[in-house]
Amino acid sequence: MERALGSVRTGEITTAVRDYADQGLVIKRGHFMGLGDGDLVASGPEVAGVLEDLLTVLIEGEGRLITMFYGQAMERNEVLELAGKMGEIFQGQEFDVQDGGQPVYHLIISVE
Repeated sequence: MERALGSVRTGEITTAVRDYADQGLVIKRGHFMGLGDGDLVASGPEVAGVLEDLLTVLIEGEGRLITMFYGQAMERNEVLELAGKMGEIFQGQEFDVQDGGQPVYHLIISVE
């Protein structure tokens, strides 16, 4: 069980509440920021670009299952469209979209 949990990587996308700079990333208030396994790895004005950068960090190899749990700030159709775009970029990966209902994070992502 621990080995299986150890192979799961997680990511979150949320909105920055203030300007910030860290690890070479400049984050502007109101922009999206992506956290991968707890580390800040991406930022930008568009959720699609941040998601692509975040998945680049999280995905290792092919045949992975990426589950995207969307929060209250996003609509299902919007996330399905994002999943379709990411599927074109990250071929060989399987994308699943679920309503997470979380209030703070736009997306919580698991990569298994």
